[in-house]
Amino acid sequence: MNKKLKRFLFITIGIVVVAALGIGGYFLIGNLSAVTISDLRIVAYDGTQMKNTNVYLIDETHNQFDIFVNIDSTGSSSSRVTSSNKDVATVEKNGDGYTVKYHSVGKTTITAYSALTATVHDSFVLTVSEDFVADVVIDEKTDNVITLYGNGKTNELSYVATGVLANNTSNNSLLRVVDDYDKNVIRSVKLDQAHKKIYIATNIAKEDSSQMINLQSYYIDDAGEEHIIKNFVYTLDVIGYNIKEIQLLVSQDHHFENRTNVYLEYGLNKDKATYDKETEKVVDEIYLTKNISTIYFMTRVVYTDGTMEYTSAQDATLTSGFLGYVKPLQITSSFWAAQVQSGSAAVAGVTNYADEFISISYTIEKTAFGKTIEIGKTCRFHILFMLENQPAYNSFTNNKLYKLVDEKYYEYVYWDTRYERNTAITDAEGRIVGFSDGNPVFD
Repeated sequence: MNKKLKRFLFITIGIVVVAALGIGGYFLIGNLSAVTISDLRIVAYDGTQMKNTNVYLIDETHNQFDIFVNIDSTGSSSSRVTSSNKDVATVEKNGDGYTVKYHSVGKTTITAYSALTATVHDSFVLTVSEDFVADVVIDEKTDNVITLYGNGKTNELSYVATGVLANNTSNNSLLRVVDDYDKNVIRSVKLDQAHKKIYIATNIAKEDSSQMINLQSYYIDDAGEEHIIKNFVYTLDVIGYNIKEIQLLVSQDHHFENRTNVYLEYGLNKDKATYDKETEKVVDEIYLTKNISTIYFMTRVVYTDGTMEYTSAQDATLTSGFLGYVKPLQITSSFWAAQVQSGSAAVAGVTNYADEFISISYTIEKTAFGKTIEIGKTCRFHILFMLENQPAYNSFTNNKLYKLVDEKYYEYVYWDTRYERNTAITDAEGRIVGFSDGNPVFD
């Protein structure tokens, strides 16, 4: 073959290759074999084909969505995706798909191409709109009144921002806190627009107060001018940080193996008290006798915000009540005891029973962010002293130690096992079915 003929054949082959690449869907690669693309489409995360889409600016985290490009090809299935207006939206590769991020109001065309040729493509129009914040509800409080505590802590609250055009599509980026609140009480107010959270931090304060905070929605026009849309005013009822309750955890010995028996201050309704109602039990009354003469306590303070703290007996002031037949004894820094004063004139003068009160006082300092407050409380606790085999004692042992279950057997229900009767008669399952000295008498 002469040189002129060889040159002609090479030029002819080159023309055929170029012509083939210009026909959408058919290609010559390698040894001139054909590649066919029978389908190319943009789909959403659920596999449905993307159509023209309207979205609203919300915040940086939510101003985006994922798309995928499905290509049915006998060759390469790779693709590329572009945005016609990058000021409105941009497209980034994300694993097997793409993420469309929208930034400003306007329209853009999102187009996907086969990596082999630009003539095979699919597209949709993305319209980005602005929806201004029309209403904000914090912590589901439609009356805009929020209760907080002056405990020096940060409160995390959720909010729902609704827009003018459509609910839950408002642009949270255009919502802000107005810096006009009383910083003597409210330390800071911060917004997390991405997660729709508001963080309100208080200073430490023992006085109740009513405070105001203001959220504001706004927008910036094309000329860069700022315009306020609406102010949202909220009332903060700040409850002072104080001691709400002093409680006693009761034990019949100093080991405190069972720390679930709670004794409340005199006159406090247990339905209004703060304790673990799943695991703890309120002791209604405490009884002492000459033989069972000592009771042990751990002291717990409950603050107005519901938090609890076990307090040292060394920090408390313990005093006896009116008659002086029971005296408080500090045992260790962890617990203390109340004990009958055997041989005292007060005890000798008791013929049936006598009431006594133990008074406990605490003054505690609390510090947060450089500020210190001093809070305190005094509580009284009732203790009943009984003489054995007298009416009060007999009523207690007959009516308050055991209960009859299903008219079949008895259960011991009093917290102090030192009063259990040793005359119990049990069945094969160990249940108490009677007593050798007679069954309890229930009023």
